[in-house]
Amino acid sequence: MRPVDEPLQETSPAPDKQVSSKEDFIPGFHPFKDDPDNLSPHNPLVRKFGNIPEVRTYIRLQQKFRSGPGLNIDEAIALYTAEVFLYGTPEAKRSLKQFKKDKARYQRQGIPMGSIVMRWNVKTDPSDEKATATEAKN
Repeated sequence: MRPVDEPLQETSPAPDKQVSSKEDFIPGFHPFKDDPDNLSPHNPLVRKFGNIPEVRTYIRLQQKFRSGPGLNIDEAIALYTAEVFLYGTPEAKRSLKQFKKDKARYQRQGIPMGSIVMRWNVKTDPSDEKATATEAKN
């Protein structure tokens, strides 16, 4: 144990962990409700990465994913390509690789590319813990 008056030791985060600062967040501002064609300079993604095509693509597809019918295979690939560019997480890399494999398989088997492969499921039952994203079953 240490006395309460002793200051906390400064620890640096692991280099592969993302650190969010208070400046990244603005109360009442949701980055995915911003207009992707005319991004606000207050958008945390714009402040962090700049007003680049990957940020606009990421916001546009996140909006469609969260509030629209879902994403087709090409849109899912574009979303994960932007996410890998911006964040480079192993999960995003794995998903991008899998969707590219799926697209190649769809092309080989002649499966139409326009069907929904990824959608946001909002659970209406309050006993469920949280909403989740799922891949649509074909």
